[in-house]
Amino acid sequence: MNFKSKNIKGLSLAEVLVAIVITNLIFAAAYLIYNNFQSSFDEQISLNEIKEEGRNAIKTIETDARIAGYRTTATAVQNPVVIQNNGLSFCFDDANVRKRVDYFLDVANKNLTRRIYNSSDCTFNASLDGTDIIARSVSSFSAYLTPTGNILDIKIGFLSQQGDLSETYDASFFLKNITYAN
Repeated sequence: MNFKSKNIKGLSLAEVLVAIVITNLIFAAAYLIYNNFQSSFDEQISLNEIKEEGRNAIKTIETDARIAGYRTTATAVQNPVVIQNNGLSFCFDDANVRKRVDYFLDVANKNLTRRIYNSSDCTFNASLDGTDIIARSVSSFSAYLTPTGNILDIKIGFLSQQGDLSETYDASFFLKNITYAN
C-alpha cells in the first residue's frame, strides 16, 4: 500500500479551546449589557409609575381644594379645611348637599385614601358616600395651612414597590372660597 502524505488542514485542540473561551467572553459581555439595560428599563418604569401616582393624587386633591368652602345655601361652611394627623378634610356644597371629603394616609397599606361624606354641618358625624384609593405606595402625607388660611401646602412622599426609589411631590393651592368674618 502506498500512503501519500496529504496536506490536512484543521484546528488544533488548543486553538478550539481559545475560540470557545473568546466566544464565552463575548456572550458574557452581551448578557451583562442586556442585564444592565433591563434593570435600567425596570427602574424607569417604576419611576414613571410613581410620577403618575403623584400627578393623579395632586390633581384630585387640587379639585377638592379649589371648591373648599363653596356654598349653595345661605349657611356658611364651617371649617372648610381641617388638617389632622396624616389627613386633610375639605367641606363644600355640591348640588345643595353639603359634602365633607377626607384624605388620609392608610399607613398599613401605604395608600392615600379619599372618603366622601354627606354632612349637613361638616362634622365627623356624617354618612359615608364613597371611598377611593387615589394613590398607592405612599410613604408620607402632610398638609399645612398658611396663617392667612387661604393657601394650602401639601407634601406627598412615594416609595416604589421594590422600595429602592422614592419621590416627593409638593403642591400649593389657593383656597378661593375661604372667607373670614370680621
